[in-house]
Amino acid sequence: MKNSFHKYLAVVLALIVVFSTVSVTLTMHFCGEKISDITVLQNVKTCCTDTHESDGITQVSKKSCCSDVKITKDSQTEIQTQNTALSIHQKVFFTSFVTAYVLLFDNQTKQDFNFLDYSPPLVVKSIYKLDEVYLI
Repeated sequence: MKNSFHKYLAVVLALIVVFSTVSVTLTMHFCGEKISDITVLQNVKTCCTDTHESDGITQVSKKSCCSDVKITKDSQTEIQTQNTALSIHQKVFFTSFVTAYVLLFDNQTKQDFNFLDYSPPLVVKSIYKLDEVYLI
């Protein structure tokens, strides 16, 4: 169980590192007020380009009603490691906290039977008769 938990945690942390360093581009093409195409990681196909061919020369003109919007999340190029040195007070607090927390769940079923080594006292007279105490 513990070994599989460590493997699962390692995979999750590796995925966090990978996804935090990936760059993503979202491109949207608007025709007037309406969205005509949305792509991720690719260029959009425009619907508003007119191609005219005259004298063997192809001319491409873009209509003024169309617009393209690009939203880019740049990637993180460097992964910074942080060295956290704990002071002696923090180490003492951490160890005492963990010890106290672990001892909360410790089953204390151990009983001490110190009287097993000793014999009971000798009863010479009945004490309840001497004190005149009787159960009714």
